[in-house]
Amino acid sequence: MTINQYIAQEEISLSQLADRVGVSRAAMSRYAKGQRIPKPPIMSKISVATGGLVTPADFYDCIEEAECQLHFSKENEMNRDSQIALTTALFFLFIMFVIVSALGSGLYLFLRLIGIY
Repeated sequence: MTINQYIAQEEISLSQLADRVGVSRAAMSRYAKGQRIPKPPIMSKISVATGGLVTPADFYDCIEEAECQLHFSKENEMNRDSQIALTTALFFLFIMFVIVSALGSGLYLFLRLIGIY
């Protein structure tokens, strides 16, 4: 069932569904029109808010629910991999900053010690 079918069946507004899910009316409108596919956490909230009537399969051109669940789990896995890569890169940058700062401080003290700076 699509978002539009759900709101028609339940006789609620798009704004009411957006409030239940915790997104803006504009975002819910984009999901309903198919202009955007919600990210997995939002899809889960939509499914819960609709009592399971709107599922991840309704956002994809899937023949079977199992096919969509596979796509949904791969999308979650890709998000997790991206978060791990970003965290690793930020940690590396932090370590480099600490090393450069320590070297810079050490060099400054050394130059002061020998009277150059």
